[in-house]
Amino acid sequence: MRNLSNFLFKTTGSLLVFVLLFSISNAQTGTIKASPKVIEAFGDEHISYLQQHSPDSISFYNFLLENSFKVLKKETFSSNIDYNTLEEIKVNTSWIIDGSIDFKKFNVLLVSVKPNPKKDMYYKIAETDNILLLKSTEYNRKKIEGYKSIQK
Repeated sequence: MRNLSNFLFKTTGSLLVFVLLFSISNAQTGTIKASPKVIEAFGDEHISYLQQHSPDSISFYNFLLENSFKVLKKETFSSNIDYNTLEEIKVNTSWIIDGSIDFKKFNVLLVSVKPNPKKDMYYKIAETDNILLLKSTEYNRKKIEGYKSIQK
């Protein structure tokens, strides 16, 4: 009985070490998961290609979805920019509920605007009381660099 107990202990210990090593290895070489909104923007086929050839791209797009923009209410908009002079953009009407953006559905990757290299951009969102604040390329670059330095 003692031999069986030692065998199980050693086997369980070895199995545990194997599982831990496999998990660490898999985490280091694992496939980066694309957000459902990234998949919506690029499609399954392109995401599969990126996972094989450019996984950092998926991380970048996931990052943009979380950090590159804000949707503001018109009444809380406080800027030295005149609201009435903002360019109006149209978005998918399924993203609008009762005159406001539904954040669960809104996908900035599908909005036809580009960030400015140096300054934040503001846009009126048609048929809503919302404003899209699109962060500058420089802001995103600095934020990504800060994120990468934390990961090291």
